[in-house]
Amino acid sequence: MLTILFAQDNTSVGELCKNGLESEGHRVILARRGADAIALVKRAPPDAVIVDLSNGTGGGLETVEPIRAIAPGIPIILLTATDEECLTQGRSGLVTARVKRSDDATEMKREIVKALSLLEAKEPAAGDRAAPVTVNAAFLQEIKEDYLELQQLLVEIRGALARPDSLGELWKRFVTLLGELRGGLATYFRLEEMYGYFENPVSAAGRLGRSAQTLRRQHQRLYSEICAICEQAQQRLDRTAGASAPRKIVQRFAAFCDRLREHEGREDDLIFQAFSEGTSQGVPRAVAR
Repeated sequence: MLTILFAQDNTSVGELCKNGLESEGHRVILARRGADAIALVKRAPPDAVIVDLSNGTGGGLETVEPIRAIAPGIPIILLTATDEECLTQGRSGLVTARVKRSDDATEMKREIVKALSLLEAKEPAAGDRAAPVTVNAAFLQEIKEDYLELQQLLVEIRGALARPDSLGELWKRFVTLLGELRGGLATYFRLEEMYGYFENPVSAAGRLGRSAQTLRRQHQRLYSEICAICEQAQQRLDRTAGASAPRKIVQRFAAFCDRLREHEGREDDLIFQAFSEGTSQGVPRAVAR
């Protein structure tokens, strides 16, 4: 789950891709001009940037170089008609991935999602100077056991949404529960990062370390997503002009739950792997086989 900045001056294409990516659980910010995209990166760097090379308002390659200078490690996906279109500019090394532009918005969205999934799983580049990371499996497991109420809260929220036709009367309750979930996840992720993960282990952890690095990075993405959902739900409650439709917010929340469930499952596997490889002492109760 990523916060994605999409520099695209074609309104129809931008909205189609935005809706498609948000249906995958991502948060998408549209920038109509290259200067706007650069300003947004300066203010709050996203997890990834998508730039359309055909953008005629300074949103193509003219935007890539300043963004790369501001945030050297940020993944940049370039939409191009052909690889030559990028290579002839001599700047292809500045981009992380290329996606061929297509008249079929569904196909283009599929290719973008594929590129993003590779970026999420990709180990940080050497230039990012990311410190090696591993886990304290015992502490990480204990934190999970102490925060079972988060699971209960998720069950309560899903129960409130069990009858979508009556969302109007339940919406205020839904917004309240979302706020509680956001606060609980903030504390939960903070404790995991303080006591469950640690940098610069004595010995390199290999695949375990790479998995730990990826999963720890996902905390910020998950938290950013629940914050965005809370904001959308509050706007709907306040009847703000242009607020998203309730069903769209509910669908986005369902996608968030799926990603959170997948993340937690991978952390459980990571804990078991750490004990199996002898990088922690003892046997975790909930993960013991």
